[in-house]
Amino acid sequence: MSIASSTKKAVRRVGIGAWIACASACGDEPVEDTASPEDTQAEPEDTGPFLPDGMPDDPRPLTVTVSGAIDETLIFDTPTCSHPTGSSNFRAFWRNGSGAHVFVLFAEILGDYTEPGTYNGQEHTARVKLQEEAGGSGYYFAADAAEGDTLTIMVDHVDVDGAWGEFTVSGLHGDEGAITLSPATVPIWCTEVD
Repeated sequence: MSIASSTKKAVRRVGIGAWIACASACGDEPVEDTASPEDTQAEPEDTGPFLPDGMPDDPRPLTVTVSGAIDETLIFDTPTCSHPTGSSNFRAFWRNGSGAHVFVLFAEILGDYTEPGTYNGQEHTARVKLQEEAGGSGYYFAADAAEGDTLTIMVDHVDVDGAWGEFTVSGLHGDEGAITLSPATVPIWCTEVD
């Protein structure tokens, strides 16, 4: 008898022995796989980052029309929020991630932020600004109470998983003059908070 032939017989014996042991322990009826393709569940579709309950729909891209001392139509698609642990500051920024412009639109509460709620420029150190970062013409506009500008920052939710709310500003002033934003109410919307 050849080595190959004896190996095949040994494998058959082990295979038959294992089948006999299972048949004795499991019963003598073979187990059938009765699952149909309809019974199997597909993996859930990845819909992006987990969003906390109550978070509004993603407002990106956000288009803001600037009128007055300068006339621009700005598209913002990169929101950033900051509320360092233990800090009484909250900041929300909108930038353009493609580099189409270098304007940054932001709302900030400095030294007065304690919890979600409504903050204004008369009772709190709250500001709304539109400014250019490096590479622009250096435009800088801010809400100025002395010029009659009013602002409200409404923060609905803030934690490490996200922040949302909105801010409203009647107008902004700078060295070049006055501007208005349309829409005048801008969302705060971040999927994480630094």
